[in-house]
Amino acid sequence: MTEKKTAQNQEPATVSHKFDTALERVKHQLSHLLKNTPPMVRVYTRHLALSQGKMLRSRGLLACAMDRENRISENAVRVSVGIELLHLATLVHDDVIDNASVRRGIPTVQKKFGKRSAVICGDYLLCMAMKCFSQVTERETYIGLSFPDYISRLCGGELLQQENGWNADISPGTCLRIARGKTAALFEGAFRAGAILSDQTESQSAKYARLGRYTGMIFQLTDDCLDYVSDESKIKKPVRSDYEQGVFTLPLVYALKHYPQVKQQINKKPPAKEEIQELVKQCQGVEYTRGICELYYRKARNLLAELDITEEKRRYILQLVNQSYYGILGKEG
Repeated sequence: MTEKKTAQNQEPATVSHKFDTALERVKHQLSHLLKNTPPMVRVYTRHLALSQGKMLRSRGLLACAMDRENRISENAVRVSVGIELLHLATLVHDDVIDNASVRRGIPTVQKKFGKRSAVICGDYLLCMAMKCFSQVTERETYIGLSFPDYISRLCGGELLQQENGWNADISPGTCLRIARGKTAALFEGAFRAGAILSDQTESQSAKYARLGRYTGMIFQLTDDCLDYVSDESKIKKPVRSDYEQGVFTLPLVYALKHYPQVKQQINKKPPAKEEIQELVKQCQGVEYTRGICELYYRKARNLLAELDITEEKRRYILQLVNQSYYGILGKEG
């Protein structure tokens, strides 16, 4: 007798899939969950279901979860759904903090429904994510995924960023610490989870975690540069909004090192964002940040070359690393 499927159309944990099938299952289950929440939150989650992101974290988890036959377990699908819900929760909360009006080309939850509803919606998404993680069939595996630790690091990065709001003396090192927490931690957790779910050893899983950390740093530094070189129509969110919120990312921090008088001006009356953009351009803050990004990219490529994996698995992981890196240059990964 076959195991009865749930309303989410879940397969038994023993079932495995090819990458494209696994990714489609993640998209389907995520959409199903968002559209079928309890009535009191459904209006908010259905609004979020209108637009899906690039799913980089879940794609990374799935790629790292591929076994020697390039198959991915149903457990990896379930955890990937949880990763997307967790990431979505952080975005909803970020939009409240930043008073953002647009995300992924649609109005944010806080803009459409108010800040209080958005905070509660983000909390609910976090609960949904934890429930997905708990559906991993082996308790030891669930504990080993260590997602509470990664969530704590993510929150720590966000708090460090808030503590340094409008801090014109923030150092490049602190910028990188913030990125490692608020962005790279979840990439690291996703890559490591994929390795664990494909029965890698602890030492091998640690390498996957480092690879995820590097990829997350690449992604965040790329995003910081796009804030100064792109426009809203391309990235589907407001540009130069970090500065308006008092968040000084690496391109600006590097530029401020060359113009201490601007630091003093910021402490009195912050310059317009157009002036700041010109300052970053003059000091080549974007180029400097691209250089740091390239260092992480080389580390990721070198580490990926060390892994004893199939060429198909290597190709999927490399596509993700390339997409995180080459997005800044407008090239295909």
